[in-house]
Amino acid sequence: MLTLTERQQLPGVRGEQSPNFEGVLTAHDMGRIVITPALTEVYAAAGSTAIYKADEISAQITIGDWFKYKLRDRSSDGPGWKTSPLTDWHYDHPDDRFPLGSAVEESTYWLDPRYPITDVFADEAASFISNPFDALPYSDPTPEALQVWHGRWQEVVSHDQAVYPGFYSLKAIPELRRHILETSKDILKTKGYQYLTAIPTWFHTAKMYEHLGFSYIYESDAEAVAALSSRLPFTSRRERVESSWMVMRQFWAHLAETQGYVPEELAGDATILRDDTGNLLTYPLTMERNLWMYQEVA
Repeated sequence: MLTLTERQQLPGVRGEQSPNFEGVLTAHDMGRIVITPALTEVYAAAGSTAIYKADEISAQITIGDWFKYKLRDRSSDGPGWKTSPLTDWHYDHPDDRFPLGSAVEESTYWLDPRYPITDVFADEAASFISNPFDALPYSDPTPEALQVWHGRWQEVVSHDQAVYPGFYSLKAIPELRRHILETSKDILKTKGYQYLTAIPTWFHTAKMYEHLGFSYIYESDAEAVAALSSRLPFTSRRERVESSWMVMRQFWAHLAETQGYVPEELAGDATILRDDTGNLLTYPLTMERNLWMYQEVA
């Protein structure tokens, strides 16, 4: 049975009087949110250790290197925001303020570790799939380097077992996403929170959140995702995988254009996504600005 028997509490960063978030979301609360029969089965097979941690604004569960779930209070987001021990991103942009009420951000990372993508992809391709952003040649964006990236992109997209960008496994954990969403909303409501929010890193993740009933905080973000969606098929799983990779390639196309190159010429095809005036369509998430989605917990 999966239980949270190991615990590490991290101190606050704003002085000794700062409360620890364990008093808001306990190990028991987090266990109720994440533990399902399917997760317990994977846990037993993987032989990993489940660890609960809390700092002054977050509570988190990790299992080995294949599962991470965190809830983070957003009351201090925006200019003047300060980090905390469990925080691994930045939230100091004016658009990071949440104007609607009390909110938390969920951060999720999980797949079934029993089916690693290295079962069907070579190590280099698997590394590219798990983080194609890291592979972009920002430090030396020559035509040759850009074409190497695009060649790898073509290889993984055309594979008969292609998976989404960011994946490290061939399979998800059944029903876990829906269970975590519904249970977390119930618990957050009892804690006095009004909204659950998230930053979808990938196009397919944004579409998944749309399917789960989330909305975009900013209309400009909704319009940008809709413009991409209108040009992409998204019915079958294969279409969803390919569409997410096509949106990922837009970052490559943007890098090429900033260097004065024509991405269609480098790519050898005409499937780069553009609007009616010829401008590149891009996914509205950058290192400088987060893409926020939200849902009421009531």
